[in-house]
Amino acid sequence: MVGRDILLGSAIGFFSVLLGHLRVASVIWFTGRGGLPDLMDGWQFGLAGPSAFGQMFINQVSASIVTAFMIVFLLLFLSLLLRRDWAGIAVGTLILIALFVAPAIGREHWLALLAVACSNVLLVICAMRFGPLALTTALIVVHVWVFFPITTNLTAWYASSFVLVTAILLAIATYSFYVSLGGQKVFSGKLLEE
Repeated sequence: MVGRDILLGSAIGFFSVLLGHLRVASVIWFTGRGGLPDLMDGWQFGLAGPSAFGQMFINQVSASIVTAFMIVFLLLFLSLLLRRDWAGIAVGTLILIALFVAPAIGREHWLALLAVACSNVLLVICAMRFGPLALTTALIVVHVWVFFPITTNLTAWYASSFVLVTAILLAIATYSFYVSLGGQKVFSGKLLEE
């Protein structure tokens, strides 16, 4: 089950990152003008190259763990306070959406705001359906892609950090896939006989 949760969290994190990229691309596609760059506090350290990789990676993993437990605690607290699970989850989701959408109102296109809201809903569904481990994994995937630039130019000076993060995430996904099988073979012998 641990392997399954990590694998599902990785997939949900990937879709959340995809929504983040669609957030910028949708504005360009539908309006013909570019959006504001998505800069976060500490982004400059992601451009520092391999020398700061270890510190940034550990910071993002620890931030993901703390954020995941804050979200789970918020949803649990509101569910207990309102005495209905669905009401607590709904109010918690609205609070999370407001925290991330409100600062961008007036600065970003409504399509970008919708992508942010969908990403938050996806993370709440992950927390409620699969639990804190899957949510932590999803947030780790989101955090490392935000702080380490994605590039297809492997000769770029910051490409080494991107390659290293990609290798780490693929290794985690591969290991969690192996663990989730519970000792079963990936391909059964019957496949070769047919």
